[in-house]
Amino acid sequence: MQATDTDILLNAKQCLDANEQVFLITVIKTWGSAPRPVGSIMTICKNGQLSGSVSSGCIEEDLIKRVNLQYNNLKFPVILQYGGTQEQNRRFQLPCEGSIELLIEPLNQSHIKSLEIILNAILQGEMIYRKLDIQSGDMKLDYTTVFQETGIEGNLLTQAFGAQWKLLIIGAGELSLRVTEIASSLNFQITICEPRKEYANSWKHTHSILSNEMPDDITRSMAIDPKCAVITLTHDPKLDDMALLEALDSNAFYIGALGSLKTTQSRIERLKTLGISKLQLKQLHAPIGLNIGSKTPAEIAISILAEVISQRNQILKNIK
Repeated sequence: MQATDTDILLNAKQCLDANEQVFLITVIKTWGSAPRPVGSIMTICKNGQLSGSVSSGCIEEDLIKRVNLQYNNLKFPVILQYGGTQEQNRRFQLPCEGSIELLIEPLNQSHIKSLEIILNAILQGEMIYRKLDIQSGDMKLDYTTVFQETGIEGNLLTQAFGAQWKLLIIGAGELSLRVTEIASSLNFQITICEPRKEYANSWKHTHSILSNEMPDDITRSMAIDPKCAVITLTHDPKLDDMALLEALDSNAFYIGALGSLKTTQSRIERLKTLGISKLQLKQLHAPIGLNIGSKTPAEIAISILAEVISQRNQILKNIK
């Protein structure tokens, strides 16, 4: 599973705590068929520890060599480009005509406090900007509520940390756990709504916020955000329908409900009697997930998130 920004930055802090030199590597520009998007990060510790990736594995080995040889005494950030020529594409097995530009940044003990602030912001569900002068290495942190793509303007790198997208899951059962395990690496802030004490007490996943609010209340407060997805997974109409009634009258970019075709038809009829229009019902993905013949909780989780990601990527495509 892809490492999250939290995992990567925590690895950097642990290395620094152990007095090991660390390099933070950020994708700042891409051209053509680049393997990882702008903003992707990885860390390379001088003791050999790696976390994250900036490609599909084709340039990481070269980066390790550069860190240990060429950048051994690096004091300030440097920019490095891979690809753009046939020889480099062949050597590093980059996709056809793909090219990637990286910022290589040496970290030391003076960066520990900044890493702690960023990690705390991510865990609290907040968004924070890191603004880095790539000539001097000076860094400033600012909290924000508006996402901005990672990029460089002049000598200033602006990089956002924290979930841009929200995922509200109704129910804390086995399937919800599998969805959370996968979604935690997909840049979602995950909230589990579970008013049932026995289920709530059994929830253990750390990359999520557990709420005991009623489904209609929490959906009403969260789904006002157009970057929020709502999925109902309890199999209990009393809970799922409460969330769906609010979600179908909200800005949520994805709304999905678990259930068979028969269950879905019964749910649709109930929602109609409760005032939900045919136009609103067109927003509902039910039965939830792409039809990949999934049977196990893990397979169903994959099918659900594949559909959510498809919807999210369509939104991003339209924005661009």
